[in-house]
Amino acid sequence: VIVSIPTILDRSLAPEGHHIVHAYYAADEEYQPWEGLDRRSPEYEALKSTRAANLWRALELIIPDIRARVVEELVASPLTHERFLRRPRGTYGPTMFPSDGTEVPW
Repeated sequence: VIVSIPTILDRSLAPEGHHIVHAYYAADEEYQPWEGLDRRSPEYEALKSTRAANLWRALELIIPDIRARVVEELVASPLTHERFLRRPRGTYGPTMFPSDGTEVPW
């Protein structure tokens, strides 16, 4: 689990007395369990909650009372990345093999 707290570097990102915590897995989530789910369905919400549980457990090792302190929780899924980031099958991070034949920049 990767955790970043961008408000440590830039306090203007959140209201006074608050922080932003971004936690994610350092690997892509399998797409198959999400494929075909309606984003408004109880099944979709249940899967998001199940997949976020390990992230919460990891965060609680760093900030034990974090759940009690959360003002707003946003949980993304491969369907979120596919829809809002235009990522094929919900991938996360840079494109490893660009389809236009260009080189990866590193």
